[in-house]
Amino acid sequence: MIRSQICILVIFTLQTICFAAPSGVKAAHLEELMIWKVSDELQLKPTEEKAFSQTIKALNQEKAKVSEQLQQNLNSLQTEKSEKKIQSILKKYRQALAAYSKLNEKEFDELLKLLGPQRLSQYLILKQDITQKIKGLLSAPAEVSKPALPPPKIIEDGK
Repeated sequence: MIRSQICILVIFTLQTICFAAPSGVKAAHLEELMIWKVSDELQLKPTEEKAFSQTIKALNQEKAKVSEQLQQNLNSLQTEKSEKKIQSILKKYRQALAAYSKLNEKEFDELLKLLGPQRLSQYLILKQDITQKIKGLLSAPAEVSKPALPPPKIIEDGK
């Protein structure tokens, strides 16, 4: 029961953050919420939570840099006409893809050391669940429905 309430709270908070804040702030808030939710679900001790938070933040910064490189390469491909330069850009793109893959392996290895196999498996399942919920929120924003109001009451003066 408490888990479902926490999950609902997180989803509403994510929805509010996603649609009300600038993108850089959104990412930071989502990252903090993700860390908080995972720490809570895995029942991490304060020292574990601190190490977990530092690890996730460092990895996310590295992933953001590599994602930016990937995007820059794609932008370059859109305008480039020379086959030689296209091949060069594709080579850089492939290197960035490999770097991103290595970061996922690094995340796995570092969190395995920190959490152990049991909690790492819980983390991976929880991460996938949260990611799917975020994607759902971003792809199809929920419509805010207004509750039906009762008909107005007519107050007559007794004159």
